[in-house]
Amino acid sequence: MSGEYSLRNNLQTDWIKHDSTWKKGVDQNWKNIDWSLYKIVDQVVANIAALPSSPTNYQAFIVESENEVWVWNNNITDFDRFPLSSPFVFYDLNLAGWYQWLSSIISPFGGAGGGDFFGPASAVDENVVIFDGPSGKIGKDSGVAIADVIAAVAGLGSPNYDLSNSCNIFNGSNTVKADVTNLSCTLTTSGRPVALILVGDGSPLNRSYISISPVVPNSSLSDLDLYFLQGSTTIYRTWFALDLESGSGIDIFINNSTIWHAYVPPAGTYTWKVQASTSYSNSQYSIRYKKLLAIELK
Repeated sequence: MSGEYSLRNNLQTDWIKHDSTWKKGVDQNWKNIDWSLYKIVDQVVANIAALPSSPTNYQAFIVESENEVWVWNNNITDFDRFPLSSPFVFYDLNLAGWYQWLSSIISPFGGAGGGDFFGPASAVDENVVIFDGPSGKIGKDSGVAIADVIAAVAGLGSPNYDLSNSCNIFNGSNTVKADVTNLSCTLTTSGRPVALILVGDGSPLNRSYISISPVVPNSSLSDLDLYFLQGSTTIYRTWFALDLESGSGIDIFINNSTIWHAYVPPAGTYTWKVQASTSYSNSQYSIRYKKLLAIELK
């Protein structure tokens, strides 16, 4: 069922049924209108009973109870029926004005980008609104809460970190784990990854390093275990060792800021610290001019 519908009030449309869709129409006075969205109807009626008893050929009606446009077709002496889909903007000949149908709601439609703004009744309170289509008149729920946007933007403004005091010179030969002086940080996190890093204390005069060495001459064994703890729980362990057939007074040095660990704790407030020990009673170590940095990554 198809055919060019008549010209009325200098407005022309082509209500053509083709594979259950409407083809594009042309409006002589509105050349820039996208007719995949815009049509002309004679009147909006509440239900089927309100339709005229003797419609003329090509008269079009929006039947609100059916969410459809009904167009009279003399060839079959019945209405062609077209389902509505949001958003649908139409010119109402009875009211001589532009209106829109959106999710079963009909409301006035002003010029693009001005006047009233309409959105779905199912929108979530405090969610961000985005445009739905090019009209500038219709919105939809983005699914993103404004509070989350504010929190994300605020989080970009400044780093979330804690930096400990310097351990200065911390020497040890203990075979049981011991807290390294001052290397402790506390931070409230949001659930993002956290990096724990040993860094130099920034002194321009003091060398910042870690060393291990045998105490007993000709000893071939010396090592250092370093631990990162969250509260009283060890979350990371690293090891440095010297194992030679023979030797005396040989040290191993590691360069600054190479000891670090990254992981993702749940949101909360945590305290981290560094502990150290050696496996051998004839071994000693030195941790010099280090700080512990805890920083939440973006």
